[in-house]
Order: sequence, then C-alpha cells, then structure tokens
Amino acid sequence: MNKNYKSSKISALVVCLSDESISKEYLENLSFANEIIILNYSALTKKIGIANGSKIDYLENEFSNFSTLLTSAVSSAKNDWLFLFDSDEIISPDLKDELIITSATEKNKAYFVKHNFIFFDKEIKHGGFQNRKTIRFFNKKYCHITSDNINFAIQTTEKTGVLKQRLDDSSYKSFDLYNEKLNAYSQIKANYLYNSNIKPKFYHFFIKPLHKFIIHYFIKLGFLDGKEGYILAYLHSFAVLKCYLTLWLKYKKMK
Repeated sequence: MNKNYKSSKISALVVCLSDESISKEYLENLSFANEIIILNYSALTKKIGIANGSKIDYLENEFSNFSTLLTSAVSSAKNDWLFLFDSDEIISPDLKDELIITSATEKNKAYFVKHNFIFFDKEIKHGGFQNRKTIRFFNKKYCHITSDNINFAIQTTEKTGVLKQRLDDSSYKSFDLYNEKLNAYSQIKANYLYNSNIKPKFYHFFIKPLHKFIIHYFIKLGFLDGKEGYILAYLHSFAVLKCYLTLWLKYKKMK
C-alpha cells in the first residue's frame, strides 16, 4: 500500500449474534479501524458496545427493534466513514488496504462490496449467493439505513462505487451456529409479523417453504454446488418454516 495516502478515520461496525465470538485476535484484525463498535442483536440482549482491546464496554441504551439498534449504532460512531459487516465476514489484508486508500480519495460517498459466500469451507457458485453485492463502506453523512428488522440496506442519493476486493462470508461454519442464528432470526421476524397482526396460514407452513427451496435449488441452480447446494437450500427453506412456526406459537401464547 502506498504510505503517502492520508486516509480518513474509519469506524468498523461489527454486527454479531453474541459478543462471545469477538476475541482479542478478532479485534486485532480490525486494527486498521480507528474505532470498533459491536452491535449485539441477540434476541434477549440488544445492545451497542465500544471495543477497547479485548474488552467490550456497552452503552446503557437498549433498543426494542433491530432497525433502531442499527441506526443508533451508526449514529454513535465518532467517524464519518464506516465499514459495516457481520462477525462471520472476513476482511482480507488487500481489502483493508483498499478501504484505507478509498477513504483518502473520497471519490464516492458509498461503496458496494462483492461477497464470496463460503459454506462449510466451500465457495458457493450458484443458488443466487454468487452475485451478492451490498453497500458496506459509506460516509454516514450522505447515507441512511432501511431495515425490515431482519435485513438491512444502506441507501444514498450520492454517486456510488464498487470495491475491487471481495468480502469472504463464512456465516455457515456448522449446524450449531446456523441453528443459533436461525432461532434468533425467527424470533425477531416472528415478533415483527406478530406486531403487524399477520397470522400464519396454510400457505406459510407448506407452500412458502417449498417455494423457497425450489428457488434456491432449481431455478437459481443450487444443485450445481452438489450436496452443499442441497443443504443450503434446505436450511433456507426450513428458516421460513421456523419463522411461521414461532409466529403460530406466539398466537397460541406458547412462545
């Protein structure tokens, strides 16, 4: 990297299900950032913390929904430039260098990052995951966050660019990790649907999960990824069923 670049200060915003996965070594990998903010979206403890070495000091505020939590985390950042990522996503040395150089030039106000989706140590080439591209590096003065309580997006009316280096997404390392995330996602989305007075019907339990599987495995060619493609399509299908099962239990006052 050219040492003559004078970069803007960067805040790294880490989205995680639990801060137990945030180790000292993990924080050291983010040493390029001038500030590290941890957003913990556990179904039980939704908090924002500022990392200091291997210790995370939480702010006193707790929030009722993911959208508010994420927006507040961005607002709490001391720096204008933020890189937002999941704790299972890996920033390579080349990507770190590109972030520093890009923040120095400030040619655009937001940048898309392409993803390499890694599933059980295999890069997924099909199923719709191979073309994923999201805004993750942005100047918060010119951007805002939209969210449906599960998925979020960075939006801006300014000119955007695309980073050359990719972000490795290793979200699915084990069934235990997936099930832990699945339960959290299902609970959060079920709460959102419940508060919106949406009741589960036959379609949600039988047709919608099957449709999800067909989209990933057949229409988007997930079968070309072998057994990993099948497992991935099945897990996403089951995630839909899990969500509406949780919603049904809430109406039965059992959840």
